[in-house]
Amino acid sequence: MSYQISQIKARLSQSIFSLGILFTFTNEEIRQFFLKPFSLPPNSFESLFVLLLIIFVTIFVLIFPFKIWSNFYLEQKFGDFEIDFFQFLFQELKSFVLSFFLVSIFSWILVWCIFEFSKAWFLVLSVILGSLNLFFAKIFPALLMPFFYELKPFENHSLKTKIKEFLKINLEIFVAKGAKVEAKIYGFGGTSRKILLSEGLLERLDENEILAVLSHELGHLKKYHNLKKIIYENYWTIFILFCADFILGEFLEFEFLLEQGLVYLLILVFIFHSLVSVVENYTSRKFELEADLLAVKFSGKNSLKSALLKIEETETLPKWIEFLFLSHPTLERRLKAIENFE
Repeated sequence: MSYQISQIKARLSQSIFSLGILFTFTNEEIRQFFLKPFSLPPNSFESLFVLLLIIFVTIFVLIFPFKIWSNFYLEQKFGDFEIDFFQFLFQELKSFVLSFFLVSIFSWILVWCIFEFSKAWFLVLSVILGSLNLFFAKIFPALLMPFFYELKPFENHSLKTKIKEFLKINLEIFVAKGAKVEAKIYGFGGTSRKILLSEGLLERLDENEILAVLSHELGHLKKYHNLKKIIYENYWTIFILFCADFILGEFLEFEFLLEQGLVYLLILVFIFHSLVSVVENYTSRKFELEADLLAVKFSGKNSLKSALLKIEETETLPKWIEFLFLSHPTLERRLKAIENFE
């Protein structure tokens, strides 16, 4: 079984299990079991806020075995994942702390919007979430990159000079420890833009191939793909929340200010987001091909093809799997598009 198929199975299992946990919280006795220690008034602002945090922590804890399977075991089996299990646990702990902080903010905003804006709550929530998306995209390079990566200075001065001359943008360059192949350009304009190269990338690729990979990332920058993704995500957020609001109000007749109604809202958002992810994957694959073609203009076909053959999985996958689950085109399709580019 290939790495991609194994990861898809892991993600599907995790999603189905998470949805099952959400359905258990539609049961009044289960909700009260978790809420009783807090002694909060039923269906109050505080009880809805705490309920959202309880659901998040419950899902995080219960799906953790799936994360061990997908984020540790499969990476160890198929990739060049060199961290040990305790380092993996520490990374997951950091991820939990940050996620809990963000979920706390989101939960407070969600409940506040529902209480304060009645029928227009989903529009206000969408605008706030879109603004937060842009904000975190701006601060990620400066504040959050060191939280997720062990960074060190890029000391290959010759290659550093070539990269800066090649990209024609003055960016800070960092190396992330670890063998996993990765190259990213983070940030939106100004000093927030930073280049991240992994040790695995530097070890596996030659200088021309590294420049080709970076030219692909530059293609995303030139085409404003990250900004477009945030804008599209905001549109889809409005659509998903509107549909959930409509179904709950018209067909299920649940009030959001009731704890059970809030749980059903989460279930509907989860289901709609799973469906919308197919469209988001299509958009992402389109962006990847656009970035590849821009990379060909910058670095030529041969270097990019050579780099992709070294870092991408070569197994041919059925088209329906690519359509439903993959955010990147298959290697076969990328190589064909590069070869056909004039």
